[in-house]
Amino acid sequence: MGIHQLSVDFENIFSQRNVTVDDLIANFSDTQKVMSLVLKHFMAMGIDPGIVPMMAGTSSSDIRWLTAEEAKNTKIAYEPEEFAPWVIEPYGKGLVAFSKSNDGKKQLTLFCKNGHMRFLLRAEGSPYSTTFSSDVGGLKGFEIVGAAVVAPDFKLEVKNDTLELSGSWNSTGADPKYHSTFSLYGKVVGSISDIYSLYHFNPARFDKSVNLARKNCV
Repeated sequence: MGIHQLSVDFENIFSQRNVTVDDLIANFSDTQKVMSLVLKHFMAMGIDPGIVPMMAGTSSSDIRWLTAEEAKNTKIAYEPEEFAPWVIEPYGKGLVAFSKSNDGKKQLTLFCKNGHMRFLLRAEGSPYSTTFSSDVGGLKGFEIVGAAVVAPDFKLEVKNDTLELSGSWNSTGADPKYHSTFSLYGKVVGSISDIYSLYHFNPARFDKSVNLARKNCV
């Protein structure tokens, strides 16, 4: 992707008359208004405002091609529902391992409690809460990062607009065959198909993070 400054065709606009002071004042004001609209549009799309100085520093007659890293850092290349690499953080007397979606609305946490590994999957907003809980009230089982979880080893709750699934989790490591963070057993019902945005599994740092969290299970 390439970027450059905004531009105005002054030669065409003022080809029939001289430029006045009022024209200069209006142009200065309009330029700021346009930049404000562009910035608002970028932010609404989730693009980092840091893209603006990069644009302003490139002549309108030139073009700056973004590197893959720049496109990622400015969120031009951005998949909001994609899960990020796994990380760990201290919690209570131990550590938890977690991966969250780029938009921050979904997170899977693996942790130890009372000597056993457990999971907590949170998904904010419709349809993850009301639609999911109403369509799958009789949910019998699913997989969390390749580990089967069946009734009654899990709990499903809806808190405001947030769906929470929690329960016991037992797996030894990341299998290359994993395709999802979360997947259902059996036939998908109605609009419940939207829950499949939880499919993406990011294996980056998974084994190391989970093993560190597991060490607290003694």
